[in-house]
Amino acid sequence: MLNLEEVAREVNDSGIFDEAWYTSTYQDVAIVGLPPLYHFVQFGLMLKRDPGPDFDTQYYLENNADVAAAGADPVIHYIRHGKAEGRRARI
Repeated sequence: MLNLEEVAREVNDSGIFDEAWYTSTYQDVAIVGLPPLYHFVQFGLMLKRDPGPDFDTQYYLENNADVAAAGADPVIHYIRHGKAEGRRARI
């Protein structure tokens, strides 16, 4: 189980999350009333949403079969392992 505070810190520190892009792309963020980063961590990860324009969740899963087969969250995998391994985040 992911610790939401820890994950929010990791996502924020990674630079992969773009608050302005996320809120303009996903209109429901304003309705929920959570800060966009916490919305992403609590709902966006589960819904396989992109955290910003520099990461394509679907692309990452389609091009990293091991991540998909393991059921790993693509964004968290990229932050913790994929970037250092040289995996591409988008086309």
